[in-house]
Amino acid sequence: MKPEQAQRLRDILLMLGVLIMFSSYLFGETLLWVGIIVTFSGLIPHFLYNKCPHCGHQLRPWTHKAPYCPFCGKRVDGWAE
Repeated sequence: MKPEQAQRLRDILLMLGVLIMFSSYLFGETLLWVGIIVTFSGLIPHFLYNKCPHCGHQLRPWTHKAPYCPFCGKRVDGWAE
């Protein structure tokens, strides 16, 4: 999975988890725990796939705005300059 896809999946899971947690006020406390699990599962793709393909360092959450690794300076998508 590319870092951009991992960031998108992370954002979707985090938003979905927050929505589920807010819906627990209407439908019961069980959804609160489901929302917490979904929210924290959004961190899994972040830590597994949000790495520079060149040096392997963890990328910052705002890397999609500047597609260069802050550690090695190469493009995150793997293309050379």
